[in-house]
This record gives sequence, C-alpha cells and structure tokens, in this order.
Amino acid sequence: MECLEKENWCYRLLRDDEKYYLEVLCGSVALYEIRVQLSKSEINEYIKYGKIFCTKKAEEVRKNPQNFINMKVDE
Repeated sequence: MECLEKENWCYRLLRDDEKYYLEVLCGSVALYEIRVQLSKSEINEYIKYGKIFCTKKAEEVRKNPQNFINMKVDE
C-alpha cells in the first residue's frame, strides 16, 4: 500500500491499486483508528482538492466516528 498524504496524529491517505483508504485517528483518552474506503466521488474530490479534501474528511470522521463504524474497513 502506498501512502499518498499524511498528517501526523490526524490521518493517512492510502492507495492500494484502484482503492483509496483514509485512516483517521479518533478518540481523546483512548486513541483508535478508523479506516474507510473512499467512494469514486470521494476519490475525484481528492484528485481535485488534494490535502484539503483529506483534512475535511478526517475532521468529519473524527467528529462523528459512529457514522463511519459500519463503513470501517479491516486492515
């Protein structure tokens, strides 16, 4: 897997062939990661906006991790 973008203590954007994954560090006292696979439209947003997209999407996941639990991808 290739790391395309990285913000320490925040997120990593990974690519595995055609699939893109955003790993987001969540929590306050206990830290945990949520890895979600990006949809085609989200990939296009990343291509268009780059790191800005990653930062906004990571913030969305971090603020409401319960909304992304069902989308979580195992490593």
